[in-house]
Parts: sequence; C-alpha cells; structure tokens
Amino acid sequence: MACRSPSSASNAPTDILLPAGTQLPVHLNLTVPVDQEIPVNLNVAVDIPLNQTDLHRPFTGLQQVVAPYQTLLSRAPDSWWQVFCSALAGNGCK
Repeated sequence: MACRSPSSASNAPTDILLPAGTQLPVHLNLTVPVDQEIPVNLNVAVDIPLNQTDLHRPFTGLQQVVAPYQTLLSRAPDSWWQVFCSALAGNGCK
C-alpha cells in the first residue's frame, strides 16, 4: 500500500493505491438522500393474444370498417410511373 499525505496537514487530500482484490475491514451503514428524477425508457416486447381480451370485438369491427378502403387502395398503382406509363404504353415510357 502506498500513501501520500503531507505530514503537516490533518485534512489534506490523500491518494491511497491498493492492489486489485484487496479486502478492507470497513463496514459502512449510511443513508444517502437522493432527490432527483431520472427518466427511464424501457423497450419491452409484449405478446398479448388479442382474441383473448375485451379488445377483440372492437378491433374485429374496425377491420370490417376499413376493409373496403384497404381493397380499394391495394389496387392503386405503386408509383406515378405506373399511373402515366400504363395509360401511355408505347409512347416513350420504358
């Protein structure tokens, strides 16, 4: 153990270097009050079988409400190229 401390000062900063694994016979029992909020964001995977909850019927009903729109939009072109070139096939569209 190496200690550095000025011999003339009783409250001077001191550095103590101990080898790794050194066990010290010290028992600390103190309460440190902390009054600070720390935001915590957790990404937790959840697998809830919807058909076993009370939300099953409302979601099934919602699917039936949006089904005609889904069918209509599934037939829409994927790009403007498809809109214009399918109508003008053979007129410079490649």
